[in-house]
Amino acid sequence: MFSPSIALHRNASAFAEYVAAAEEHGVENYSLCEWTKATITDPAKKENYLKSFTLYVNERQTADTLEAHLQPLATRGSLRECPSTIRIPNPQSPQCTSERG
Repeated sequence: MFSPSIALHRNASAFAEYVAAAEEHGVENYSLCEWTKATITDPAKKENYLKSFTLYVNERQTADTLEAHLQPLATRGSLRECPSTIRIPNPQSPQCTSERG
């Protein structure tokens, strides 16, 4: 039986992990490293990304259900955004393996 997987990632943490991986493995292999590092070192931008999360969901039906449950929170203002928070799968996930191939 298939079990859906859902992972919540703080965007600032994911960006920091991406930069650390780039610096460890060679920034030339990480096309977004310079932009990402500038983003997390800018205090105003960093504050925004500390409040921003991405949900990674491995199954479309689960993602659609989750989005349907989160949308009312976005409408009431409890969430800033809903549609852009769910990724299935995210081809630009900030993980070391995503850019090294």
